[in-house]
Amino acid sequence: MGTTLTINGVGYTFPAVGDKPWAQNVINWATAITNGVLQKSGGSFTLLADIDFGANFGIKSIYYKSRDAAVASAGVVRLGNGESISWRDAGDSTDFDLKCNTSDLLEFAGTEIATHATVSKAVYNYLVGVTSSIQTQLNAKLSDPLTTNGDVVIRAGGVTTRLAAGSAGEVLKMGAAVPEWGTVAGSGDVVGPASVVDEADVIFDGTTGKLIKERPALVVTTDGSDPGVGGMSISTITGAQYRATTGFVDVTDLTATITTRGRPVMIAFIPTNADTTSYWHVQKNGAVSVSNIGANYRILRDAVIIARQSVGFSFPADTSTSHIIQPEAAIFNLVDFPAAGTYVYKVMFEAASTNSNAGVVRIRMMVYEL
Repeated sequence: MGTTLTINGVGYTFPAVGDKPWAQNVINWATAITNGVLQKSGGSFTLLADIDFGANFGIKSIYYKSRDAAVASAGVVRLGNGESISWRDAGDSTDFDLKCNTSDLLEFAGTEIATHATVSKAVYNYLVGVTSSIQTQLNAKLSDPLTTNGDVVIRAGGVTTRLAAGSAGEVLKMGAAVPEWGTVAGSGDVVGPASVVDEADVIFDGTTGKLIKERPALVVTTDGSDPGVGGMSISTITGAQYRATTGFVDVTDLTATITTRGRPVMIAFIPTNADTTSYWHVQKNGAVSVSNIGANYRILRDAVIIARQSVGFSFPADTSTSHIIQPEAAIFNLVDFPAAGTYVYKVMFEAASTNSNAGVVRIRMMVYEL
């Protein structure tokens, strides 16, 4: 009687010695063996269930492939993109997959793992020697000491500490050893224009003491009229004027008007800007025997005489009429100290005696507030 042999779940009757007929049973069994056993030549070998090789030995091979259509071309374990190696978590509740994701980055449990492709070796080296949480160590280095808006962190006594917010109007300044809040010398605010000419003079704008502005360009009048505060008034040219008698009269055209803020005023006499001479004039008047001659000049602010100047000289008495002196225009200069206001400055002149002839020749007066 034959024996039933099972191959891949199918039983085949294998004949015993003396059984007849036996040929077909052997053919069926041999065919099942041929088609159902693993061949050295490879090919498809579909299992009907998992294989358990027991607790003693394993499988040794040069590589293992998954069934993905596009697996790795090298390596011991060759998987396709998106396929994973998985571990069960310690609580036996889920799997942790290790795989290469569609961005070609290594991913564990759904989180990309930093690699040399995304983080340089130099950055990895920053972690050498780290013994605990980096954030914890940073917090230990500098915990936040600030408690109020406006607090600042300073270094004092070798310790990083809090400097409480200062009071309104105070500024942070350096004390003897550490920063501190305090006030600065002086008071008031200074507010200026958005832009000015480099190195231009600055003047106050208004009377508050808090506003400044660029000093306007110097306004100069050349007809003796008022140029306004801060300007310069220059008279017209006198021409040649003479007086051979005593008694003061105005020098025609030698006047200048100016408005001041109460600061000192400079009065100067200048020559004409033409190619002609300018001078004060004293000459002997008549063929009489005298030994000196002279001329007197007054400078007035409105009706107030602020200065008197004289020009004269002495010589041996004779009757000659050739004695003459003509000092240059700039010999007369002075400073006046008026209150704030608008003033007219002028010059008067006379002969010092009937033997003298006084003159003013092509001179201009220049007046400006210092």
